[in-house]
Amino acid sequence: VKPVVKGVAHLKGVEMVFPKPQKTDMPNFAEHLDWLQTRQTKMEKMSRTSEFAEVKINSSDPIGLVLSSDWHIGSQDTDYQTFGRHMGIIKGDPNIFLTAMSNTIDGYVWPGGIWSEVAHIPEQVEIAKQFAKEWKGKLLAVVGSKCHDWTKDVGGISPQETAFLENTDSGMPFFTNGGVLTVNLNGIPYKIAMEHKSKFHSSLNVTNPNKRVMDLRFPGVDVVAIAHHHVASVEHTYRGEGEYLRPVVFVRTGTYKINDSYSKSEGWGAGQVGGVMLVLDQKEKRITPFLSIDDGALFLKSLRELRKIKQ
Repeated sequence: VKPVVKGVAHLKGVEMVFPKPQKTDMPNFAEHLDWLQTRQTKMEKMSRTSEFAEVKINSSDPIGLVLSSDWHIGSQDTDYQTFGRHMGIIKGDPNIFLTAMSNTIDGYVWPGGIWSEVAHIPEQVEIAKQFAKEWKGKLLAVVGSKCHDWTKDVGGISPQETAFLENTDSGMPFFTNGGVLTVNLNGIPYKIAMEHKSKFHSSLNVTNPNKRVMDLRFPGVDVVAIAHHHVASVEHTYRGEGEYLRPVVFVRTGTYKINDSYSKSEGWGAGQVGGVMLVLDQKEKRITPFLSIDDGALFLKSLRELRKIKQ
């Protein structure tokens, strides 16, 4: 038996000789690193995400800011009547604005959730895109989240980013992983931290994660708003002592998916209706929060009427 020679194959007496592979000069480590940095820079330029952003508003009256989330467009369990009425209040009042804190669509790619939808992902995204277009002058910021954004995991495309792309390209902040929106109202900075989901949730103390976010991530903000768990709550309280004493507001934004059968089956109960609204004073730094957009809108209207009477 002939010995096997490198580059030569023997098969039943047939000898095959392969050509020697061509040698190429492999990049050195520095060249690899330079290529990675170039790619990284290109991807960063393509990103539209923010973590800190400021929106300036000039107004002779106070403004209302609705912190809204978990619309779940497309779900059989969403209260579309209440959702439509609340969005109508926002659109119909010149001094009320909106942030959308994710789970805009239901977005299920899993069999267990698909069967509870009345519209599937392509239709849901089109509905959300139309909303983004018609409420463009009302949206101050949008928050992203991996929650209910499963198509980004499996296909790299985010429905939330796609739906609000035109708004983002026009300058509206998009907080992919949460962040701080500073609403500069007549030079008064209102700092509002927003996350779709956070750790430290407690079913008995629903604003506990808000406090932890303030402690660990955004200690200097005026408001911490968190969504995800379909609970609605407002806590207007104080933090600090002495010269550090200051009022703060903790918000859980609720949902419009109030008849979620999955949530009920797992023991979390029905969702609580969203529509939390903050009234921001235009003359001095003062926040008046309302659990219900109906109460907030009435208060805002009353302040405008009062100003007219005093004039």
